[in-house]
Amino acid sequence: MRKIVNLLFKILMAGMVMTFVFTCIPFEGTLSEVREKAGGDGDEDGDGDDFDIPLLINLNEVEEYLSAQAGGNLPTNPVPLRLELDLGNMTNVNHNWLKLIELIDTKGKFVDLDLAGCAMSASNVFSPYKATATGEFYIVGLTLPDAARGIADGTNESPTFLHFSNLKSIIGELVVTIGSSSFCGQKDGDSWKGGNELTIDFPRAGFIGEYAFAHRALPPYYSVLFPNVTVIGDHAFESCPFQSAKFPTTYDLTIGSYAFSGCYNLNELEIPKAVSIGSYAFSGCYFLENVIAPEVTRIGDSAFEGCFRLADVNFNEVVFIGDNAFYRCAFEELSLPKLIMAGDYAFHECAFTTLNLPEVWTIGEYAFKDCQKLESLYMPSVERIGRCAFYFSYGGGTDLCITLGEEPPIVGDNLFYHLTAAKEVTVMIPSTTKAKYGPTPVKEKINDKTWGNAFWYMGYDPDNSAWAVNGGYGHGAGINPPVNNEVDKEIVMEIIFDYY
Repeated sequence: MRKIVNLLFKILMAGMVMTFVFTCIPFEGTLSEVREKAGGDGDEDGDGDDFDIPLLINLNEVEEYLSAQAGGNLPTNPVPLRLELDLGNMTNVNHNWLKLIELIDTKGKFVDLDLAGCAMSASNVFSPYKATATGEFYIVGLTLPDAARGIADGTNESPTFLHFSNLKSIIGELVVTIGSSSFCGQKDGDSWKGGNELTIDFPRAGFIGEYAFAHRALPPYYSVLFPNVTVIGDHAFESCPFQSAKFPTTYDLTIGSYAFSGCYNLNELEIPKAVSIGSYAFSGCYFLENVIAPEVTRIGDSAFEGCFRLADVNFNEVVFIGDNAFYRCAFEELSLPKLIMAGDYAFHECAFTTLNLPEVWTIGEYAFKDCQKLESLYMPSVERIGRCAFYFSYGGGTDLCITLGEEPPIVGDNLFYHLTAAKEVTVMIPSTTKAKYGPTPVKEKINDKTWGNAFWYMGYDPDNSAWAVNGGYGHGAGINPPVNNEVDKEIVMEIIFDYY
């Protein structure tokens, strides 16, 4: 009998020692680091858990657990904290969420908080904001509850995660909606406070609200990936310093105005299902070089303005381009096979040498202003060309050949404004329908029904350092230019009309 008692005593003591060792070993590092140390899928005991960190089911266990941990004194060695309880109403001081935050604050330990197994009985929208900061300060990593389907809206002055000043990573496995101004930097008057660097993982997010991550200090070499997003709101990632953005969704994607404006480190963009890009969406993305957007149909005003290095694009389905859409872009060759309308200044100061627009109907005013390198422009379907479309501030550049179609377009005044003899312009017209273009537009026909005042303000008078008025004409093959009969200081410029 005594032997049996001694044996039972030894077993009991062994169990107590095992329990003591389990609760006192500090789990240092982030949850992802602990998973990696565990090896494989991290399920050492085969219980189906993702990793072997204790699963705590009430706040008393949380208090005991945190008290027993040696780590957590710095953000670099947070205590992994894995919970399964009901958060309740996240704004109610009597419910578990705010009690948990107060408890973490009392213990003063930095934590990597995993709430994946927690219930949200009051709402499926994660809404952690409150007026004053307490334990949020100590949260370094955060895994949202699987029950969470959305993140609450904030404001630019009071973002949803304002008080999470040490948060470095957040995971929302089943989050579908990311609210407006949820993770953005804090706006203070006319300036922004960017906050600490944050890595994000929302694999099922379909909607990203306006200003959601604006002015947030995302890591500069970080790649943003949202595989299922369908709406990116206005200013959503404005002035974020990440390097690449990929949205390989299988659904149509709409990108709002200023969505990535000022993302100065962005150099690669993958939006294969984007159908609409809002105004100023990528303006000021100085290092953007490559854009994959084969299904986009509409590009808003100034969408890529100031993208000085943008050289490789795929816009095969675009039908509309807004004003200043590609101002100062660097592509040397561009084909927009389905474009129907290009707005004012659409290609202002672009570097391309060849531009193919086989379906375009309307070209806006100043559309090709100062495209000094443009050599070949193909637009056989164009019906209307706005005034000063080929405005040359610097007078010359490479020679230009423009190919038009069977029907003559309506053209605005001063079509080749400031053109000088340094640049030769040839307009190609179908030989079979040249009669439709009316009389060859020589100076005497300056008010011709087809060309109107298109050739005004061409030529430069070096004697008077001024641009000549009404100083241009055009002529066709075999037709002599008009004689200059007592026209004071007229500098005659030539637009050559040829046939194909």
